[in-house]
Parts: sequence; structure tokens; C-alpha cells
Amino acid sequence: MIALVTGGSSGVGKAICRLLDKNQYNVVNVDKSPHAKEGDSVEWKVACRSSSSIPSGYPRFEPCDVAAEPGKLADIIEYYKPPVLVNNVGILPLQGFMEQTVEDFDLIMNTNFRAAVFATQAALKYMLPTGRGHIVNVASACAMHADPNVPVYGATKAAVKHFTESIAGLFSWDGIRCNCVCPGYVNTKLCDDAEFVPSMLGAVPGGQILEPEDVAEVVLFILQTPGLNGAAILMDQGKMHGRHLTRKL
Repeated sequence: MIALVTGGSSGVGKAICRLLDKNQYNVVNVDKSPHAKEGDSVEWKVACRSSSSIPSGYPRFEPCDVAAEPGKLADIIEYYKPPVLVNNVGILPLQGFMEQTVEDFDLIMNTNFRAAVFATQAALKYMLPTGRGHIVNVASACAMHADPNVPVYGATKAAVKHFTESIAGLFSWDGIRCNCVCPGYVNTKLCDDAEFVPSMLGAVPGGQILEPEDVAEVVLFILQTPGLNGAAILMDQGKMHGRHLTRKL
């Protein structure tokens, strides 16, 4: 079964690709580059559709800037017609809110939300006639409650969660499932670049942030659990539910 993952070259996306590949999915990673900045990349079979000789086997890599090239992403989806789509690609702004420009806003919105919307639309064209399909969106704990550190980022992730629930309701009778995972702080390059990282650990119960593999395991669980549709699974070590705690009982 083909599983197309956006932003699969690093961080959570790479962990998802690895785990799905290990569990017999035919993985297609759609990202700007097959190689993560931190190295240790998956051994991709670079399978550009315009190539005269597409290598057999998986996992495959398809080059595309999903935030800036929705048409190209739709073409890739048309080629593979994946029954599983994982909308993972995302960015965390480096600037404080008062420093963010219109261009920054557009980049965050297009990467975190618009890419998921139009990838989903493209995939549904091929899922609906078959009566089956599963879409998993990677949102954030910020989708569940406001985080004043990242107001624009949080708004895009809240949009992803709302979109997930709407797609589940709209197409549930057509055999389509749409769910999302909402992780808190994850040990990735995306979080390493954020200016507020030093305060992260003190805000997380137990003082330990998630690893990308933790999120990948939940994505696999969602895919393997037929009863889940329209679910938003929160992964923040209880941070949200304990935020009003003033003392331990």
C-alpha cells in the first residue's frame, strides 16, 4: 500500500517514513531535498516522474516544495494515487510575533495549512472512487489550546485540526478516514531553531520532550485502528490538562 508523506526528509516526517517502510508500506517522501540537514538520511530511491527510468522499489523520493508548488504536488499525487496520505510538512517561525511580516505569515500559512488542504483535495480525487483512503495530518498541541509564544503557528495548527474533523465528517460515508496527531514539544531541528527553547523543558511534565519516533508510532497506530475517524490525539505529556495545577495533591 502506497503511503505518501510530505516533509519526510527530516524530523517527525523522517521517523514516519522509516516506521511505515518497516511496516510494509510503499513510502513516497515529497520534500525539497532527500537529505536532512542533520544527515543520517533514509536511503531513498530518487524517483522523479520526469525521469525516463524510474527505479523499482521503495521508499521513493519526489522533489517538491509543497508550500510553493501545490500544482506539482497534485501531479505527484495523481501519479501515485496513494490510499494513505500523511500531511506532515510544517515550519515554526523564528521571529517573534511583532517581527513577522506578511511574507512570513504567507510562508507559515502555506506550509502548515494550505499544503495539507490541497494535498488532501488531490488525494481524495483518487480515494473516493475506490471507497477507501486514510489521511493523517500532523498538527500540534497548539491546535488544542492557545500558545502565546507562537500565535500564528498555533492558528495554522488549529486550522489543521478543524480541517481534519471537517473532512472526516464530510467523507466518512465514502470510506474515507481523516485523523490528526497533536504533539507537544518534539526533539527536532524545527524546535532547536526556536528562540524560546530554553523554557521548554520547564513547561513539560517530567522535563522530557518527545522524540520523532514517538509521534511516528502514534501515526502508525492511527492507520491501524479502523474505528478512528475525526480524532485529534494530543501528545503533550499532560501539559495542557495540568496547566492550571497550583500544587500536587
